[in-house]
Amino acid sequence: MAVIVNGKKKFIIDRSIPEIVRKLDILEKKDLVEYVDLLAAIGVDIIEIDIRSINQIGNFHKNIIYAVRVEAEEDIGQIKDYNFRYVIMNCNLARNMKNYVIAKMNNWKIILEIDIETINDDFLNENYEILNNFNIASIRFNNVKKYNFNSWSKFIKNIKNEFSVLIDFCPQNEYFAATAIAIEGCLDGADFITTAFNGEKYGFAALEEVMLALKVINSGEFTGNLKLISKIKIIYEKLVNQKIFAMKPILGDDIFKYESGIHVDGIEKNEKTYEPYSPCEIGAERQMFIGKHSGKKAVVTKLAQLNLNPNKIDVDELLRNIRSKSVNLRRNILDKELIKLYANMTNKI
Repeated sequence: MAVIVNGKKKFIIDRSIPEIVRKLDILEKKDLVEYVDLLAAIGVDIIEIDIRSINQIGNFHKNIIYAVRVEAEEDIGQIKDYNFRYVIMNCNLARNMKNYVIAKMNNWKIILEIDIETINDDFLNENYEILNNFNIASIRFNNVKKYNFNSWSKFIKNIKNEFSVLIDFCPQNEYFAATAIAIEGCLDGADFITTAFNGEKYGFAALEEVMLALKVINSGEFTGNLKLISKIKIIYEKLVNQKIFAMKPILGDDIFKYESGIHVDGIEKNEKTYEPYSPCEIGAERQMFIGKHSGKKAVVTKLAQLNLNPNKIDVDELLRNIRSKSVNLRRNILDKELIKLYANMTNKI
């Protein structure tokens, strides 16, 4: 159980592995296994895989719950020897599946995917047979693109009452609102939320953003260790051989870096002035940089961090030297460069 929101259990599915495997021909198996372990450790309840992913992962830990996607009847034969708890399949595949294949699937819980745009008044009649033929654990609504200003709660409640199943929302990021839709669906009664780590890259809600939003905005109680988010980011970048955008929410390298004087002063007085959550909550660290935008307060604070006594020098003169050097270098001043500027001034005394 990843999170409790408003007293209700919510379960999080991550579907990033099939997306990663689909985009890359070569994967380091050791990194992929570590990535899977970290997904479970931060609080993902179910890890979605597909037929192509099975050979890539190889070793499936018994304490991790997997949901394997099948896209054809032939896939059933390939997974029959694995102890997967869930099978994910599209409604159209389920509707056309032969009876002898259906009989082989009694031991699996089915997550049935339905395009939300196909829901109409005849939905119940059209899908009644499917729900009787399979052990349906959850209905996943795909292609959820838009925020519902009237709330999803009535829609979700009606489906639950009609089918006696749990509801899974899988938002798409076509209008850059997938994370908001995931939170909305979660608060409106969905039991599962399907996401992907760094999800906007793959067109889904970002796992890390959904988790932090539920925790910070909605006071969600997590059983996973969110401090491992920074660690899984490193493994993910190594796995896909690509750096995440530096200003990406939650994962970006630069989101906890600050330089300007007013920013430094605000952080020193109350970190929540600029940060909705502390970097330590995701295993990251705040970094203050000195440069052309810095003020006297920032310089004094930085000197203290470096165990340098500001009373031994003229801080205003040091600040002028910092700004001049920063402009010439067209970047911030490194700690070793600041120490050298300080030393040059103390040697004059």
